[in-house]
Amino acid sequence: MFDEFPQLTLFLNFVMKRELIRVRRKAGQPYPWSDDDILNTYRFTNIRREDDAVTKWVRDNWRKPNAKDKDLWFAMMVARFINQPATLERLGYPVPFDPSKMLAVLTAPNPNGVSIWRVAYMVRSDTEYAGQPKANYLVEAQFIPAWEKRAMMRPLGDETLNSYHMRLMDQLYGMGSFMAAQVVADLKHVQPLKSASDWATFAASGPGSRKGLNAVMGRELDEPWAEDKWRLAHARLIEALAPSIKAKELGLKLDAQDWQNCLCEFSKYFKALTGVGRPKQKFKL
Repeated sequence: MFDEFPQLTLFLNFVMKRELIRVRRKAGQPYPWSDDDILNTYRFTNIRREDDAVTKWVRDNWRKPNAKDKDLWFAMMVARFINQPATLERLGYPVPFDPSKMLAVLTAPNPNGVSIWRVAYMVRSDTEYAGQPKANYLVEAQFIPAWEKRAMMRPLGDETLNSYHMRLMDQLYGMGSFMAAQVVADLKHVQPLKSASDWATFAASGPGSRKGLNAVMGRELDEPWAEDKWRLAHARLIEALAPSIKAKELGLKLDAQDWQNCLCEFSKYFKALTGVGRPKQKFKL
């Protein structure tokens, strides 16, 4: 039934090995935590998005303490476009929004030489803002207009993740599918989106997860996807993985957005394994 996924076992093994690294590291076991040289050499994000360092910081410092804030969506947007805890800590929870304060924080260096931004999510402006500093572009082109629309951008009580994802893209400048899905991935852990009917099944593709799904399916890595076709194939992949996951010791319980993240990381692993590329960042103890 699942012959369309010739690299299914390789993908599952990658997922399980990466999760075992997290488990062994957390338990205090000595390095190396894997028998896989690629995983021991290069940096890969955790299998569950909620286990990653930036997400844990955002969750503990902004999301949980402000779970009932009707404009939490705006804070999550800010968090993901900046994506650097040291900068977010200096900024403070950004509701109500103070553009002058944000510009001051984003244009002053962090202590100890920590970068203002993390490189996980690339932000690109169109020609209207070409040549502007990133801080000015984010504040003036994205955050100020988004804040002005705050009343219409709050999640609705009966809204699905997919419909809110579409609203973010339709209404906010510079909010592409991938970044909108990152905001959704944070907001789905608080009401009202915590009760969304598609909580476990919604996912939107990103450049890496499109490559990753190609790898699992034995296609050329850069073969293009229509989004609706990618989502259907992604759902079939999860269906194919379900029996194997239940049979494994770790018993991973992942939602569709976690699997999307796994595919993104698998694309990096697959390129290193096949010698056509390698991840940009080395693993650091």
